[in-house]
Amino acid sequence: MSENKKKRFQEEVKRLIIGLIGCALFACVFFWASGDQLFYEIISTNPITASDCAAVMMDGVQTRFTMKPNVDWLDKVSLLIGNYGRQNQGELLLQVYDNSETELGQVTLPTEGLTDYVYQDFIFETPIKIKEGSEITVVITAQNVPVEQGVSLWYGNSIDTGRVSVPDLNGHTFNVDGVEKEGKICYFTSGRDARWFGNWYWSIVGGVIGAFAIYGVWTIRCLVNEKQNAVIRIASIIKTYSFLIRQLVARDFKKKYKNSALGVLWSFLNPLLTMLVQYLVFSTIFKSSIENFIVYLLSGIILFNFFGEAVGLGLNSIIDNGHLINKVYMPKAIYPLSRVLSSSINLLISVLPLVAMMIVTGLPLTKAMFLIPIGLLSLLVFCLGMSLLLSTAMVFFRDTSFLWNIISTLWMYLTPTFYPVDIIPEVWLPLYKLNPMYQYITFLRSILLDGIAPSLELYAGCIVSAVVVFVLGYWVFKKNQDKFVLYL
Repeated sequence: MSENKKKRFQEEVKRLIIGLIGCALFACVFFWASGDQLFYEIISTNPITASDCAAVMMDGVQTRFTMKPNVDWLDKVSLLIGNYGRQNQGELLLQVYDNSETELGQVTLPTEGLTDYVYQDFIFETPIKIKEGSEITVVITAQNVPVEQGVSLWYGNSIDTGRVSVPDLNGHTFNVDGVEKEGKICYFTSGRDARWFGNWYWSIVGGVIGAFAIYGVWTIRCLVNEKQNAVIRIASIIKTYSFLIRQLVARDFKKKYKNSALGVLWSFLNPLLTMLVQYLVFSTIFKSSIENFIVYLLSGIILFNFFGEAVGLGLNSIIDNGHLINKVYMPKAIYPLSRVLSSSINLLISVLPLVAMMIVTGLPLTKAMFLIPIGLLSLLVFCLGMSLLLSTAMVFFRDTSFLWNIISTLWMYLTPTFYPVDIIPEVWLPLYKLNPMYQYITFLRSILLDGIAPSLELYAGCIVSAVVVFVLGYWVFKKNQDKFVLYL
C-alpha cells in the first residue's frame, strides 16, 4: 500500500470510529429518553360522560361494576366523585377481583378535602397483573363515613372523547347494595402493555452497529481502491454541491420574506396567530374539553403548516428553476431538496411559540423531548418524497398545483389538528390512522402532552411512511428527470 493510500486509510478509519461512537451515543440517549416506554406502552381509556348520580357513598354503601382493561398491568382506576361542595369525611375502599372472586388488589382513598366533580385516582401500590382478555370486577365500599358526609359516584351512557360524547351502545350495568342499574360508572383506567423491544434493545443496537461497522470497512476499502458504492456517491454529491444547496436554501428563505416589514418574525407569529383564532373558535363557539387544548392545537398547526408549505413550494421547484436547469448541469433533485430545507427553518422557528405555550400552561419539559428530532426528521424525509413526486407531476401536468390545493385542504380535515381522534367511528379508525400526518402529529403530542416516549407503532408509522414515500418519489423523479427540459 502506497503512503497516500495508507494515510487515507487511516483517516477513513478514524471517521468510521467516530461515526460508530456517535451511533453508540445516540443509542444511549434514545434508551435514556425513552424510559419505560421501551418496555411498556401506557394505555388509558376515555372517561364516561356523567348524566346522573349513581350512588351516595354513605357508610357501608357498596357499588360494583365490571370492566375489561385490555392491558397487561393495571396501574390505576380513576372515578368521578362529587362532594356537593362540602368537607366530606371517611374513605373509599376500592377492591379488584377476577372472575373467580379472588382479590387482585385494593387501594383506599380519603374523601376529606376532595375537589368537587373531579376524577380522583386510585393508584395501586403494586400494579395488578391482568390476564389477556379477562374481565375484572371493581367494588367500591364507603368506610367510616359520618351521617350526611358521603361523597357521590356518577354514571353515564356515553364516552367522553374530549370534544363530543359518543354513545356507548354496548349496554352496561352497575350494582349499588345489590340493586342493579343500567348505565356505566364514570371511570377510566390507566395501565401498561408489555413490549418485547426493550428486552432485546441492546442486542438490536449491537447488531445494527456491527452491520454499520462491516459496511463502513467495505466502504473504506472501496475508497482506497478508488471504487464506488452508494455511500461514496452520496458523499461525493454532498461535497460537490453543498455550497450550492446552502445558497438555494438561503435564497428561498429570504425570498419568502422579501419586502416584508416583520420578515422572519412571521415564522413565529403565523402559527401563534392561527392557533389564537382556532382556539377562540373551538373554546367558545365549539366547546372543547381537550386537556391542554392550546398545546394540542398548536402542535397540530405547526406540523401541518410545515407539511403544506414544504410540499407546496417543492412541487413548483422544477418549474421555477427551469432557467437554471436548461443552462447549468446539477442533480435536479437539489431543487426540491432546497425548498424543503428552507421550510424546515420556519419549522424550527415555529417550535419556539410551542415551547413557550408549554411553559405558560405548566406542561413539564421532559427527557422524552430529546426524541422529537426523530419525528421531525422523518417528517422532513416524507415531505421531500412528496415534493419529488409532485414536482415531477407538475412538469407534465400544470394543473397539479390546483389539485394539490384541494387535496391538502381535504388532508388537513382528515388530520386531527383541532379535534380529538376519538370522534372517528371505531370501524374507520384503522384506515384513519394510515394517514401519515396523523402519525407525525400523534408522535409529537405523546411527547409534549403525555410527557412520555411515543409507542413503537408510532415510530414504525413515521419511519415507514417517510421511507416508502421518499423511495416512490425519488424513483418517479429519477425516471422522468431527463424529460424535464422538453417541457420547461
